[in-house]
Amino acid sequence: MNTLFILFFVLIYIIQIPVDGIQCYQCSSEEDEFCPAFGKFDETKNALVDCFSLESYVPGHMCMKMVKESYDTFYAKGFKTVIRSCASRSTLGVAQGCRYFVDEVGLEVAVCVSNLDSEKK
Repeated sequence: MNTLFILFFVLIYIIQIPVDGIQCYQCSSEEDEFCPAFGKFDETKNALVDCFSLESYVPGHMCMKMVKESYDTFYAKGFKTVIRSCASRSTLGVAQGCRYFVDEVGLEVAVCVSNLDSEKK
């Protein structure tokens, strides 16, 4: 019986199937012209990144899209920034869906997360 038990675990160990992690787009509209804050996101000009690889800026098990926005005022022109990356629950406080808030400098922030590959929302 013990031999069968050990053989079972050895067999499971030998035939492990490699599993890829979640893949997300990783870009910032402030640094990358192919990651627009306005207009359509073109997935043919951006590569998916495996969130458990060394290419990922932040390791994680979900995809995140963060939009920071300020509106035009009498004194200054508004702006919009979009960041797409891998993320984890501990860094965002969001398990699924979107969270909307105003940050410490008064920017409106929308953080949307998904555990599906390349969720663009």
